[in-house]
Amino acid sequence: MGAKRWIAAGLGTAAAIALVLTWNNPWARAWLKGHSVHTFDRLEHLDRSAANYVFDLDRIQSTFRFDPVSLLLFHPDQEQRMPWPEHPQGSFVMRTNGQGLREDREIQVEKRGPRVLVAGDSHTAGVVNNHETLAKRLEQNLRGEPGLSELEVVNAAVPHTGPYCYRRVLDKWGHLDPDLFLVVLFLGNDLWDDLKIGYVLDGWSPPRGDQDYTRRISKAAERSRGPINQGLNQCYRFKHFPWEADRSLDAVEHSMLAIGEECQKRGIRLVTLLLPTKADVEPESDADVLEAVCRDLEITREEASLNAQLGSRLQERLEAAGIETLYPLEAMRAAPEPLYWKLDHHLGLAGHDLLARLLEPVVLAGLRSRL
Repeated sequence: MGAKRWIAAGLGTAAAIALVLTWNNPWARAWLKGHSVHTFDRLEHLDRSAANYVFDLDRIQSTFRFDPVSLLLFHPDQEQRMPWPEHPQGSFVMRTNGQGLREDREIQVEKRGPRVLVAGDSHTAGVVNNHETLAKRLEQNLRGEPGLSELEVVNAAVPHTGPYCYRRVLDKWGHLDPDLFLVVLFLGNDLWDDLKIGYVLDGWSPPRGDQDYTRRISKAAERSRGPINQGLNQCYRFKHFPWEADRSLDAVEHSMLAIGEECQKRGIRLVTLLLPTKADVEPESDADVLEAVCRDLEITREEASLNAQLGSRLQERLEAAGIETLYPLEAMRAAPEPLYWKLDHHLGLAGHDLLARLLEPVVLAGLRSRL
């Protein structure tokens, strides 16, 4: 019995040492977090504290506020003129209505005609004037169709959000009784956004890279924040935590299936648009900067195209689940003019215009099916 006790004690000590050594290795610790569920701290939903961690509310509180339903909203009645040299007017106005929507007027509960509700992140909310967003361009374009003269396309997009939040847009604004719900999912960071929330819900903080990982991100961001914030940060992360790419697809698919189920309950037509990154649509317009940022991150051009690849895989998954999905990568690549702002890689005027035109027949068909 004495020998057995010594053997058991030795094995236990060895296991404890192995666990400590593993946890002190950032890559091993990241793998463990990526393949485990910490059930003791699992959350059913994001409370204010968790939302503060996910969205860094202290940093963005001058523009955004926590909402217990949709998690993140614009403050109401804002009007800020943003200097923007690439805009023909040299600036644009970031305006919200009294409901905290990127709208110039209040949205009445009572409908005068068909209504489309739009969810998305900063690309959809718009780094443009309100009337220049894809939501308002779509509204303007379709109002000439029979029966659609009173069409409303409500822009409920909020920067920093992703598919998990888009599901909650239906809870927040469902009382507006939309006929069609348009989800614009940005492939440059929405996948990581949903996975990050998944970590928090599971009771983990997301795994972090080592000092070299952080140093390279900082160096690349100092060179140009646009490519980093709008796509390459996600590519870089998934290179270093490769299992996260598939897990992010799972997280987004889960959110989109939940959206589909809710739309079916409410009798709402669901349409999803997968928005590619500037780096995948028009890399030649900023080739020198993109090459330098890729060198900073030590990623190849093939590794930098991961977002586009994940977009194709996500489209297959969503369509297999019966969700109507547009992925206009090739149509956007064929555009005769730049679609994104060069300054920060957000959609520019031409991008909003093109997406509205591409969405017209799909949204029109969806509305016709309900008229």
